[in-house]
Amino acid sequence: LQGVEPAPPGRDAALSEHLAHAGQIGAAIGCLEAACTEAMNAGLGRNAAHFAQRALALDAEAAEHGAPILDATSRARWRVRVALACREFGDTELAAQHLARGGAQCGARPDRDWACWSHGR
Repeated sequence: LQGVEPAPPGRDAALSEHLAHAGQIGAAIGCLEAACTEAMNAGLGRNAAHFAQRALALDAEAAEHGAPILDATSRARWRVRVALACREFGDTELAAQHLARGGAQCGARPDRDWACWSHGR
């Protein structure tokens, strides 16, 4: 965003919704990245998971219109963020699902070592 000051802490998620509504999906996803990082650093796993899932949803909506924002590797990174956030608040089953999907998006095959995510190890 040229000429726009960065949002104060805690405002990135709200700004992302305004940007998404304005059709600036790439910028919205950038704000969600900052919000997700801030939430994870504060130990707010549910918030971080929500922000990461919202970024994936925005990308999916853009892809439906033929203009995806994220490449496969970036989508996988967002899935891993969801997995880490879910594990943070104790939803290890959902964490394992997102980890497997993220790995698959990078061409990795889930193996039995990833199963530990669903068992909370």
